[in-house]
Amino acid sequence: MTKTRILSLFLIFIILLTGCDTYTTPKNGNVEIKYNPEFDDGIARVKWDGSLFEESPDLFNSDLAHTCAGIAAAANDAGDHTGEAQYIVPALKKSLRFKDICLYNYENYTGSDAHKMTDKGGDCAFSIGHQKMSNSDGEFELVIIVCRGTETFNEAIDNDFFSNINPSKDGRWSPYKTYDGYVKFADQVFAARNSYYQKYGDSFANNIKYLLIGHSLGGAAVQLVAARLTDQGQCIYACTFGALNAIDQPATEYHNIWNIFNYYDTYGPHGAYISMFKPTGGADTWDNKLGRVFVFTKDYGGLLKKLGMYNNHIMASYYQAMQSGLLNQYDEISSSSTPTSTAGGGGNSASDAPFVLEGTSWKQTYGAGTWESYNGRTIKFSKDGHCALWSPYDTYEVLNMTEDSFDLSITGLIGGNPIYHVKIVDDSTLELYLSELTFVLERK
Repeated sequence: MTKTRILSLFLIFIILLTGCDTYTTPKNGNVEIKYNPEFDDGIARVKWDGSLFEESPDLFNSDLAHTCAGIAAAANDAGDHTGEAQYIVPALKKSLRFKDICLYNYENYTGSDAHKMTDKGGDCAFSIGHQKMSNSDGEFELVIIVCRGTETFNEAIDNDFFSNINPSKDGRWSPYKTYDGYVKFADQVFAARNSYYQKYGDSFANNIKYLLIGHSLGGAAVQLVAARLTDQGQCIYACTFGALNAIDQPATEYHNIWNIFNYYDTYGPHGAYISMFKPTGGADTWDNKLGRVFVFTKDYGGLLKKLGMYNNHIMASYYQAMQSGLLNQYDEISSSSTPTSTAGGGGNSASDAPFVLEGTSWKQTYGAGTWESYNGRTIKFSKDGHCALWSPYDTYEVLNMTEDSFDLSITGLIGGNPIYHVKIVDDSTLELYLSELTFVLERK
């Protein structure tokens, strides 16, 4: 065997050994990101290249939002793998080519493709990475921060459901009041970002851009972090999905923070989850957010597909909404609490609308599940704001009236405040929904 032949075989052998780790840029900049396949096939097919960051972060970019949805889905583990980062690490390292990936509060991670920065806790999990990218404006360093949604019991109790709202102690988010649990999450991100920059910042390009992504609890933290870094003059691209409300009122001056919310989100004002037990800041409105809010309507229905109640909130359903193009047709998106059939928009007050509910009586002709036993009852919506939906002491309010729908807020249900989405079938027929069809009323 000649030396040339031996050398050729040796080179082939080396190529075979290293081929599995060699990254080849997919055609058209498209990549695949894997996430928990419980809801669908668990594969996000998204765009990834420097052109995503050419436009100002104040302009909505549907391609970037689509990619962010896939990344956010990968941040969550399956229920029996919480804290393993089984999807987010391959997504950041292999699919998207980030370097120096650091994990915070993913306490069960055992791989070698990321640095496990915390050994205890498991609450308020997030990840950080960086990579050099380029576009028509030149080279820049992209730093990504991905904040996971709620996966542990402690996260739900300490941050989601029993967090207190207070004025910002150090004025970082003045004049808005913030929730303590979300501030705690944000403070962990700030501290990690500072130490990360000290460790890896010397290799960064001079031009630095940040991509912040969060879902649910993580979305609340991202709002706070993105707003603060924006105030500091950083270039921030931020996108959240089903985010809980980080503050007590809208802060639409942050045009670079895009909060995408499903009208039927399980934990939002129109979700089917237990009406009296919703996350802190998530029950009253989708508007109390730092940044701009886009509301789309897509009811994935069912109770968890297998059992329930979470389909409209899980990150995979948000990715599917992006995949189906629910946001692609809108050039300008602004904050609004009044969705139409597909998007947020202006609405009429009940007094201006042609449809009249006040002062009329209705008969329930259909009820689903436990509501079936109420078939045949009469409900009167008095002009003084009282109704007899559950008891003579209940009050009601008509919100967000459009030509074919409105929201019906009921108070008095053992202290609860369920908000039904009402479809106007015709002037004499109403369908009331709590995610799914709940009951039907016919005008008497």
